[in-house]
Amino acid sequence: MDSVQMSREILVDLDPDQRAAVTARNEWPLLVAAGPGAGKTRVLTRRIAWLIQATGIPAGHVMALTFTNAAAKEMGERLYDLIGSQAMRCRLSTIHALAARIVRAHAEKVGLTHDFTIFDQDAQLKLAAQVLEREESGIEPADLVRQVSLEKSMLKEPAQLVIENRSQLARAWEQFDEAQTRANGLDFEGLIVKAIELLGHDNIRRGWQNGIRAVLVDEFQDVSEAQFELLRMLIGETGAGLSVIGDEDQSLYSWRGASTALMTGFERHFPECQVINLARNYRSHEAIVGPARRLIEHNNGRRGKELVAHRDHGSAPRYLRVDSEEAEALAIVAWAKDLLRAGESPSEMAVLLRVRSLPLKNELERSLAGAGIAYHAVGSTTLWERSEVRDVLALFHLLANERHMPAFARVFEQIKGIGTKATDAVVQAARKEDKTPLEICREGSVGLGPKRDAAVQAFLERYDHLIALDPDRLGFSGWVGQVISGWGFPDTWKAEKDGRKKRESVVQLYRAADEFEARCAMESTDPTISDWLNELSLHAPQSGKEAERQGLALATIHASKGLEFSHVWLAGFDEGVLPSARSLEEGREDEERRLAYVAITRAKETLTVSSSEYRRGQDSQVSRFATEAGLV
Repeated sequence: MDSVQMSREILVDLDPDQRAAVTARNEWPLLVAAGPGAGKTRVLTRRIAWLIQATGIPAGHVMALTFTNAAAKEMGERLYDLIGSQAMRCRLSTIHALAARIVRAHAEKVGLTHDFTIFDQDAQLKLAAQVLEREESGIEPADLVRQVSLEKSMLKEPAQLVIENRSQLARAWEQFDEAQTRANGLDFEGLIVKAIELLGHDNIRRGWQNGIRAVLVDEFQDVSEAQFELLRMLIGETGAGLSVIGDEDQSLYSWRGASTALMTGFERHFPECQVINLARNYRSHEAIVGPARRLIEHNNGRRGKELVAHRDHGSAPRYLRVDSEEAEALAIVAWAKDLLRAGESPSEMAVLLRVRSLPLKNELERSLAGAGIAYHAVGSTTLWERSEVRDVLALFHLLANERHMPAFARVFEQIKGIGTKATDAVVQAARKEDKTPLEICREGSVGLGPKRDAAVQAFLERYDHLIALDPDRLGFSGWVGQVISGWGFPDTWKAEKDGRKKRESVVQLYRAADEFEARCAMESTDPTISDWLNELSLHAPQSGKEAERQGLALATIHASKGLEFSHVWLAGFDEGVLPSARSLEEGREDEERRLAYVAITRAKETLTVSSSEYRRGQDSQVSRFATEAGLV
């Protein structure tokens, strides 16, 4: 097929607005405001293909960014179907993965080595706890991690907090960042901040800009100010070559820095930009789109696009007011049974909740299990969050970076005869003497007592055995297997009740190592432990078992974003739940309304909404959103 014919194929089955978005000139910035069910992913991938096939931009000069590895993978698969092997030359990744590449290439300029660690949530919490031990600030580790991440996403610095009379937080933030640097690592938002700092050097910025002619950004409504600044530094002040697509009505992450103002004020940043609205919903019929449209019109500061259903006819949403959470759970089970008897697939059914901790969830899970209805929890604990996998990964993090204090603590305190108290003593000594914990162990300078000293020596012998293993001789995946077995994890788990499940979890690590090694071979790069660990931190894969994802979906609204189901039940539509009481107190009613909007627009054919007269031990009122949407 020649390029002209392929270009025509790219535009097949697009409506006029979608076609305009795909073929818009690359010389101007482009904003595509795409409502739910408007074919956002289709338009984005077709635009990439169009820029390569019709305008002649080399595939290697096209960068497409999104927020999850799953979205980047789906984009790559769709693009491959459109343009074949050229898709493999496009730069498709998450924004944080891009920032990690920039920092890794110039790490010494920001006080790190090229094999620095990306600290996951667990490691950040441990570092924060160590920092706060020395302070009587009253700040909890989780609050410090959350607040620092938010401030970084808004491009603030500790000095600004002092001006705002938040000196305690500023001091804790500085110490937290210093602890990360000593441990040769960064948190996720720190990656963005350091990448911006590096791009502030003219020669580094020009080096990255020279290889880019088009940057496309998915889910633009979820971009923070810091991430936007990174994009602007890559693409240049005029924004030429920048295409963004998103929907401010589906922005759900202000609590982690997402700013709808970047989308609603896009023209202020780029006066020469093109704006194209994709408002036709191909997912749901008018009886579902109508309530969603009426609801979201109550929000302020919108761009003002009006969602239009492609299909006119369908069942009207059903509203149900029940006596209690127990009655709500039984009603949902009866609904699921009726659909199953009618021949509907359980995978086309979803129950959506505002929060995972809602007591209704536990009641519902018991009722579904009692009725023999298969279900799976969307967005529940991922494989990489399981304790046994974290234990194994901590060992690999320590092998890669002996300054990684949280990794050392996790590995060391699990040694028989050691425990938390001895671990804290070694970590404190390392910090005080500015050494690694392993150096402290080898020196024996901390008096732990004869039994513990013997345990430390046994620990060092096992560790040194792993250090002596040769990845070049064993092959990367073979080396990973030798480390896991050499440390004795499988033998330890044999005697445990859930040992089989733990061993099955770690099998996924072997697979991840195999895939990483194969990818490195394809790209002619050497597989390194640091690159593998950082890839895992950035991508956080889900469990690979397909069977675990079958059955009715039980999901929070946040986790359901981007998904669609023929039949949706939105439970807990009460004041104080949706909208949540805390969000109302914090002035985030608009974001709660967006949550309800996202939930309603997940449904393709039928929507049921329920509330309870008695919830969480007290009387409950119908959500204001039910009235605004015209559901009651």
